Amino acid sequence: MEAYQAYLKGRAMLYRRGPWIAPALESLKKAVDLDHSYAQAWAGLADAYTVLCYSGHHRPDEMMPAALDAATRALKIDPGSAEAHNALACASLLWERDFKRAEREFLEALALNPKYIQARCWYGLFFLQWTAARFDEGLEQVWQAFDADPLSAYVTTVVSFALAGVGRAEEALAYAKTAVEQDPQSFLGRWELAFAYRWNGQYDQAATVLETLWTESPNNWVAMQIVPTYAKTGRLQDARAIYDELLSRRAHEYVPPFALAACASGLGDHEEAIAFCVAAVEGRDVLLGCFHSWLPDLELLRADSRFAHLIEQYNTRVRS
Repeated sequence: MEAYQAYLKGRAMLYRRGPWIAPALESLKKAVDLDHSYAQAWAGLADAYTVLCYSGHHRPDEMMPAALDAATRALKIDPGSAEAHNALACASLLWERDFKRAEREFLEALALNPKYIQARCWYGLFFLQWTAARFDEGLEQVWQAFDADPLSAYVTTVVSFALAGVGRAEEALAYAKTAVEQDPQSFLGRWELAFAYRWNGQYDQAATVLETLWTESPNNWVAMQIVPTYAKTGRLQDARAIYDELLSRRAHEYVPPFALAACASGLGDHEEAIAFCVAAVEGRDVLLGCFHSWLPDLELLRADSRFAHLIEQYNTRVRS
């Protein structure tokens, strides 16, 4: 029972993302320590490693092998665990870029538990929309997650992302606002609210949300939004100051190259953005895989043929 409670606590915190990820990881580690044969806890631990990585907190070569190991262990303990199949699916997608395996594992997870919202959301958003460009299918998957748990701030946030993917920006903003109302402490909900404002051209409102997030948790996810947002509102000095801070951080902590690319592009430093994308490919930066196809205000970068070639390299290189 104690392991189960630690697992539930870890999952709940993990859905909030941002500064909640680290305590979620500790809670899931506790669940595993209390019960080494607890498949769901191992799957949750795998997801925590994956989320830590794609949130830009740690180097991919440190976190993603651990995520794969934990997911594999969960599956070995319980081959019928939807959580285990989903954990393996996401890790395979983001680290190995094994699209066939990822979709197969996502579908197996959903066959085992059609109401498992994390699998439904990751399959719909990460795989169908952001990787396969099957936008309507992705939105349908996300709607199914919403039907299963309409009061989940996490699911409502993902609905907002998915609506933006099919060009329904005003609806995306409405759902983002609802998500924040459902859980005002959710970092992910507020982060998506800033995106939704940007998709609707409301950059001043986006800046207000992002300034609060930056004060609470000045992390890479916030930085790659606030820099281009400040640039759009003419606050170039403020934008440049945060970008320079990120560059300085590299001396003592990991800063994802793609986060720097997004900032450089927002500031109009196109060649510098391309250089950081090259570094993202070389370093297997999972942020590149997650965000390259949809992040707002990267139109000039996506229009560069060199960028398309880099994405092809990133997706097809042999993983070891």
